[in-house]
Amino acid sequence: MSQSLIVCAALSADKLKAQLAPSAGRAGFNIEIAGHIPAVNAYLVRIDTPDVGRARDYRRMLLGDGHVVAADRKLIPPRTTYHRQQPIRRWRLRAGPRSLRSSGVAIGVLDADGVIDHPTFGGRLERYVLENDAMVIGAHQVSGPEGSAVASVAAGGVPIASPAPNARVLAYQTPSVWAMMKAIEHFMTTANGCVLVTAWEIQPKEPGEEDGFEALVQKARDQGIVMLAAAGNDGPKEGTLSGPAKVPAIVAVGGFRDGEDLTPVGFKRADPTDLVHEQSARGTAGAQPAKPDFLQFFGSHEVLLRNGKRGAASGTSMAVARAAGVVATWYSQYGGRQSATVPTGMTAAELADLFDQQAGWVALHDKSTNKLYDPHEQGRGAMNEDEFAKLVKARRP
Repeated sequence: MSQSLIVCAALSADKLKAQLAPSAGRAGFNIEIAGHIPAVNAYLVRIDTPDVGRARDYRRMLLGDGHVVAADRKLIPPRTTYHRQQPIRRWRLRAGPRSLRSSGVAIGVLDADGVIDHPTFGGRLERYVLENDAMVIGAHQVSGPEGSAVASVAAGGVPIASPAPNARVLAYQTPSVWAMMKAIEHFMTTANGCVLVTAWEIQPKEPGEEDGFEALVQKARDQGIVMLAAAGNDGPKEGTLSGPAKVPAIVAVGGFRDGEDLTPVGFKRADPTDLVHEQSARGTAGAQPAKPDFLQFFGSHEVLLRNGKRGAASGTSMAVARAAGVVATWYSQYGGRQSATVPTGMTAAELADLFDQQAGWVALHDKSTNKLYDPHEQGRGAMNEDEFAKLVKARRP
């Protein structure tokens, strides 16, 4: 049994090796530092042992110190809080699907705002990190040396399987083109392997950059990025995304905040010659449609945490983590084909089944009726909180 962990370099290399030493000599138990991610100053640690119990014990020891960021099996993140300073108890992620468990490159998410040190962020970074940590179950984050964040993605931090273990993927949230240019320039010159980068909304925009998306695509192509994933509070803005079905493929994941459209549209098959997605129920009069390679909308929602607490999460916060999981899953499942096609009419529930969605059973929440909709329960319609709580309890591992 082989397991890979990304360990935050709050542990120095010497201290990490010292912690590995007592276990390394056990019969049939091998732990090694398999790699280093310079951009986030983190280590990739691989544990090989036929004894599953020993591997779990060692992983829990590292997790207890708060150093493990991502893992390719079940993990228990350390106790943490979100921006209202209410405690979030420990919770367990289920293992991902077998197709995503095979050996590959462990993936993480680097919050690009910490990398580029944009002056407009001020003191907001820590609030965003804590909020995303609590609300997006499956996207555990810790603050890094530069204030950046490292996270496992919604797919549970599972390594992306071959055929392209060194693929480069960029996942971002309504950033300025200038900011993403800087993020690409900084990150892609230091990272190794498949790493997903997220950037929180960056304002103000640089002069003239509204027409700069094609330049961003070209920059990504030049740096070897094979997929771009965008997310926004109201879904990608109409007319802001375009791109042929070639490297880099363009992905758009969004969520409506106002609850006007609660039905997941699902993935639509992309025509490589004319990539136009179906307009949402809300739409925008007179706007040019966005033209990503494929698109997923999510409604307004709240997250019912597994300890019974409820927490509001913006559509964007969830969408970024989902975008990362979608990209990782799509790339591993479809082998990075240049023609960005997916099964016609794929629903959110089917997508969840595809990569065993880890985000804590998100409920689409209709604020006008105070009803909760579970994407996994297609056809059940609205449930009240008691019904939804029973559903969550029944699904706990």
